[in-house]
Amino acid sequence: MEYVRAHNIKGEPVSDEIEYGLGSIYPMPGGLKENVYWLLGEDVFIRQVEGEKHLRSDS
Repeated sequence: MEYVRAHNIKGEPVSDEIEYGLGSIYPMPGGLKENVYWLLGEDVFIRQVEGEKHLRSDS
């Protein structure tokens, strides 16, 4: 917030908050995609990639 104030960054007033329930679907498979659809609409292209089943460590 110090950076925002120092550089006089302004935005449009916000009158609507993201619904509380959106955060609860993020951890589920496809949850991030559903959140993006909610924010941008279903007309956007989203490539969904499911991850690896293991973790690689370079240590």
